[in-house]
Amino acid sequence: MTDVYNYFLEAYPQVKLLLQEGDMDENERDEFLEAFIEEPEESLVAFVVLGGIFSEGIDLKGDRLIGTAIVGVGLPQLCLERNIIKDYFNEEGQNGYHYAYTYPGMNKVMQAAHSYGGRRTERNEVMYGQEGHIYVYFIYGMHYCFNVITEKENVPRGVLVRAIEPIRGMDICQDDFYIAEDEESRADFEIVRTTRINIDYSEEARFYPWRFYIKDNPYVSKK
Repeated sequence: MTDVYNYFLEAYPQVKLLLQEGDMDENERDEFLEAFIEEPEESLVAFVVLGGIFSEGIDLKGDRLIGTAIVGVGLPQLCLERNIIKDYFNEEGQNGYHYAYTYPGMNKVMQAAHSYGGRRTERNEVMYGQEGHIYVYFIYGMHYCFNVITEKENVPRGVLVRAIEPIRGMDICQDDFYIAEDEESRADFEIVRTTRINIDYSEEARFYPWRFYIKDNPYVSKK
């Protein structure tokens, strides 16, 4: 990143630049973000590490930030837990590195996510909350999308639920609706994994095999 910063500085000396440092303290971080002002009179370009200290919970509203360019995939740090995942999928005859590192890195730049780029707004605040809660939003003027938050607080990740098989009566519109796994009542079934649908705008992300459904289930929205 530093090399790109230096090349950019040489090519466009008239542009104001910022560079994230590896050992920035809290005051330096605040000064870095305060440089993004409303109605700026000059251009400002910042070079930061994807998945670094500015990756979550940063919302530069209005014209404080009008665009981003993402280079590469922000891979998670090497750790024992991810290596266990890698070894598991390798033993299953698949590319364990993709599941442990590549796919999670891609998830950080997933353009279909409302938290893309660390956006945190009144609309998507529930995505940063406790796992198990639902996130519902209205799209295309006709559909409500039903999502389940899957990560711990302040990590904005969820799963879009495209179809639900009714088992017994429940009110899914109540304010305190919460989803939890019931190991005792879970039936045996085969899970199909394929690419997702209706996200053609997400460029290469539309080819990721991140859609799962029960094989031959009549309530699946689309095969």
